[in-house]
Amino acid sequence: MFKKRVWSLDEADFCLDEAEKRIEASKVLLDKGYYKDAISRAYYSMYYASKALLSIKGIQTKTHGGLISKIGGLIIEGVIEVEYGKVLAKAKDMRGIADYGMYKEFSWCPISIKSKFFIN
Repeated sequence: MFKKRVWSLDEADFCLDEAEKRIEASKVLLDKGYYKDAISRAYYSMYYASKALLSIKGIQTKTHGGLISKIGGLIIEGVIEVEYGKVLAKAKDMRGIADYGMYKEFSWCPISIKSKFFIN
């Protein structure tokens, strides 16, 4: 069972502001060819946008996996489209590789493009 709480517009606004900052950082990093860092920032823009939505719905999560699970619940309820869940899950996987895959290199940043679609 997940915890419900009174939603906070301040929290949602904070999270949306953080999402915008992360997507802007991702663009700068992408332009400079720092693809792994751009992927990480793009994922976090989606993460914060998701946190904003969950905050408005009164849903709290403690982990990245928990966030994705709750977003999946909103997909089942018809609140958001399936594509958003797919993009978020793929971005989480790519962020893990980008942040922890020491010898993995990327030649471009596919989720940076999708992250703008996600937070709009």
